[in-house]
Amino acid sequence: MPWLERLHGELEIPILYVSHAADELARIADRVVLMEAGGVRAVQPVADALVDLALPFATSEDAEAFVPGIVDLHDDADALTRVAFAGGALWIPRLPHATGRRVRVRIAARDVGIALQPPGPTSLLNIVEVVIVSRVDDDRGRTLLRLDADGTALLARITRRSAQALGLHPGLRAYALIKAVAVYG
Repeated sequence: MPWLERLHGELEIPILYVSHAADELARIADRVVLMEAGGVRAVQPVADALVDLALPFATSEDAEAFVPGIVDLHDDADALTRVAFAGGALWIPRLPHATGRRVRVRIAARDVGIALQPPGPTSLLNIVEVVIVSRVDDDRGRTLLRLDADGTALLARITRRSAQALGLHPGLRAYALIKAVAVYG
């Protein structure tokens, strides 16, 4: 995969890559053509396909969103990198890239919590203001939320109990809480 990522980034030539793994798509794809039963089910930019609740990527156990951003700052003392994106900025474990480089940051749905107000002092470094776009409850007591952070889509998977207790519904403003150590570039 690192070789394909480098090839894709350096040569900027079209590559046709066939995969069943969403994490591979997130690493190298720009667009996804989802095939099903011998036909085309969807053609979308990969960032949209991964968070489309009508497609299998978003509802899988390993559902994740990726956030396109730019390396903004390195904190060498704490081995962190700040990545700026349309909805704000994310602190993540230190990346080897120079500032100004475009990157894709991946955030698993299971690593995103929700709050209705900005939390007080916390160990969480990433608190992003979002709007809940959609909510899907499953038969295992879980809720999947599609979130909008000023044009950037995120996913959160929480318990249905938590979603009900907070009264989460489409259109509600909230805060996505993301552990820096759970985000990877």
